[in-house]
Parts: sequence; C-alpha cells; structure tokens
Amino acid sequence: MKTIHSYLVERSIETPNFEGLVDRKHRYTFKQYNEEVNRLAHYMKEKGVKKGDRVALLLENTLFYPVALFASFKVGAIAIPTNSESTTSEMENVIDSAQAKLVLYDEKFASVMAPLIEEKGNVIFKSVMAQDESLEGFQQFLKNYSTDEPNIVVNPEDPALFLFTSGTTGKPKICEIVHKTYTSYFESGDVSKWKNTGEGARFLAVHPLFHMSSLISVFGAVFMGMTVVCSMKSEPKQIWEVIQDQKINSMMAFPYVYNHMIEEYHKGNYDASSLKQLQTGGTKVPSSLFDKYKEIDVPLLSGYGSTEAFVLTRYVPSMGREKADSAGLPVDDIEIKIVDKDTHEPLEKGQVGEILIRSPYVFEGYWGNEEATEKAFEDGWFLMGDAGMIDEDGFLYIMGRYKDVIVYGGENIYPDGVEEVLTSIKGVREAAVVGMKDETFGEVPKAFIVKQPGSPLSEEDVLSYCKGRLSDYKIPTVEFVESLPKNPVGKVLKNVLRDRKQYA
Repeated sequence: MKTIHSYLVERSIETPNFEGLVDRKHRYTFKQYNEEVNRLAHYMKEKGVKKGDRVALLLENTLFYPVALFASFKVGAIAIPTNSESTTSEMENVIDSAQAKLVLYDEKFASVMAPLIEEKGNVIFKSVMAQDESLEGFQQFLKNYSTDEPNIVVNPEDPALFLFTSGTTGKPKICEIVHKTYTSYFESGDVSKWKNTGEGARFLAVHPLFHMSSLISVFGAVFMGMTVVCSMKSEPKQIWEVIQDQKINSMMAFPYVYNHMIEEYHKGNYDASSLKQLQTGGTKVPSSLFDKYKEIDVPLLSGYGSTEAFVLTRYVPSMGREKADSAGLPVDDIEIKIVDKDTHEPLEKGQVGEILIRSPYVFEGYWGNEEATEKAFEDGWFLMGDAGMIDEDGFLYIMGRYKDVIVYGGENIYPDGVEEVLTSIKGVREAAVVGMKDETFGEVPKAFIVKQPGSPLSEEDVLSYCKGRLSDYKIPTVEFVESLPKNPVGKVLKNVLRDRKQYA
C-alpha cells in the first residue's frame, strides 16, 4: 500500500516532462511540480511542522493548492482544506478545533485572517499568493529551499486529511482520512486499470478544491498521469472559454453548474469536441440533465458518496437511460444494504429504508468526537442518514435525507422523487421541495422553483404537469424564486427554505 504523495514522486521520475499542473499563466511539468512541493515541504520543516501536525489551507483554485496538499503529506502533516468562503469566526473554529500549527492563505483573505494573526501567537500564518492570481509571491519565498525529497517516513495508515463535514445544520465535525483511503481506492480493480491512461489528458479543476470529490480528482490525476488545469473562473461563459482554450477532456461540477453551462452552450458558439466526459454528484442529478449532454455528444457520469464514506456508486450512460434516475451500481469492494429505519432489520429489494454501507474506503472517524463516531457505525456498517432502495438489478436509488422526508398525514413523501418530476418540466432550472408545517396534515410539500431565463412558466403549468405524474398528496404548492440558498459545496439549504415560510 502506498501514500498519496508517492504517486507524485513516481510520476516525476516516470514522466518528468509531461505537464502536471497548469493555470492560465503557468505550466509545471511533473518534475517541476514535485520540486515545488519539496521546496514547500522544506519550508514547513523549517517552521517546525512535524509529523501529525495540522496545516490549514484557505486558498482558491490555483496551482498552489495541490502543491500545498502534497507538501503537507510529504512532511507527515495533516492537511485541512477549508472553505474559501469562510469568515473569521469560521476560520477560528477550524484552527482551534483541529489545533492547526500552520495556516497558508491567499492574500485575498488577508482581512479574514488579520484578527486571528494578532490573537493566535502559537499558530504560524503565511500569505502565499498575490490577489492578481500571480505565483510570484509563493515562488519568491520558496526559491531558496531545497528540491530534495524531505525523506519523512509516512505510512499508508497515517492521517492525511481533516475534512470538515458540510452538513446544512449543526456544527461541522472533523472527518479523519488516512492515506490508504485514497491509495487503496486507486489501486482497486475498479480504478487501477486506468493507471497511466490519462497521460496527455486534461482535467479542469473548477470545482472547489476543498471538496472531497475535487481531492479525488486531483490525486487521481497524478495516479493516471493527467494534467490538472486549475481555474478560478466559475461563470458558465468563462468555463466554456477555458474548456476551448485548454482543450479540456474532463471536469467535475455540481448538477446546477452543468445546468447553467448547457444553457450557455446553446446561447453561444462553443466547441465541446475536446470533452470526453463530465463528472457530477454531491446532490441528486436530474435524469433530464443526462439527456441534455447526450444531445451534444458529451457523456455525463454521476456518483454517490459522502465525506465520510468516500465513493460508493457510479452511474454511466451505458448502464441505460431507464436507470438514469438511480445513483448507479456500487464500485468495487463496496457493500450496501437497506434496513428498516427503526428496527434496522434488512429489507427486500424495492423496499425503501435507511442506507448502510461497508467499505475499505470509509473514514477513520470524527476526530476528537468518539461519541459521534460510535453513533455513525453499527456493527461495522456506516449509517449514511439517507433513505434509499435497491432495485432488482442492484441499482441504488436515493430518496433523500431522512431529516428532509415530509410526513403528510402519516404518509412519507421523499422530496427527491418530487424534485425529479419538477426538473423534467420545460422551463425549470432548479427545484427544491421541503415540508411545511400544517395544522391538518402535520406537513405538506412546498416547491421552490428557479425558472430558466425568459421562461413563461406559471404555477398552474407546474401543477398541471404534476397531475397524473405524482399522487395528489405529493403535488406541492409552488413558489418561484430567483435562486436557491446553497452551502459552499452546492447543497441546497432546505432548513433555510423551511424557516422562511412556516405556516405559509
């Protein structure tokens, strides 16, 4: 078993002159990539960062992000990728709860960090990037450090990452992820066949790099030999321009991003011929989205997982259009079972219950929170907190978070099923369904809908479309909104929607 950074060392020897890391101004071969990582690792050693210490990263999607991750690994430190929209108080919570020793941050976030720099004398703070996206700042302070390997003994069982959960309610917990979580996945039969197949391929890192799915992509790119193109451009027009300019072959984004992109594609004159596949996940993927990208000959792939559970299932178009509203089939070495929410007795195929998983890639636990860790597992099975079912062909269907299930007069309404119908309506860009308190039925469904620009869609149109496609009690009332509230990793904040319109 290997460590994550061992792949970069191998790549720098086997394909030293291949492009490994690129942005709009700079290009690193794998050899240069590894050398820059080593320089930063020696800087960390000089500052007293030792094996097991924590390094917090408040960075945007620039070349420095992967460099900082790999440098942390090489000195045996634990990297903490933090939300780039964090406030001062949120960063203080990260630093205090994870006991960070070093904080690397972009100059853009200087105002966020300033109060903490004054207050926390036991923590080292280092600004590494200029606000104009240039690398000169970090290249200057690293240029005199050695490019030799730091030669710290790091084992596959050692912690590599502290990832804060992205839950929409409550205080985030710290997920402890070890090196072998990633490396055992890459070395598994499901993925190992792709080693070296990415040589010359180009992956666009526009998805936030603090997110689990982005980390899988960045580390996987090194494993496969792909070039990672870092971009801070998030508008659909800008993304298409980068795809064309850099001849991008694949990327990762949330479903709503791809919705906006396909709208922009049809408005502009873009060349999508370089794209071989697009990856998505993080939330329910409308089956209609697969159709939209099929029309332009770009396969859309989706997956299901979580910060704690890593990758669990995968859906690819070749599995069949009739399975597009599923989460796909389990990846290698993953066991999934559906149990009764209350009794935890196993359920038959086709029955809806709680999703439990057993996996070699599951996290070690919630760091510093033994009670939460114990509650998250049952006899070696991790409780996902999602309602779902497995069909006769073994495909997993996600019905939604149990906390989001709407109980209408004793009947369960799973929001994902209602949202699937709503997003298939012409003129609907996004939809979220929540339960509103009701004195008669306990809860009733309400839909918040974002229309596509210029759509004349009315509430009557929506209700008419739902009639016959949904049971009467599942048909929601409708409110059109400009946008849906989301957390930084793209999950709709349904608690915000519920609080906004109680008893409406």
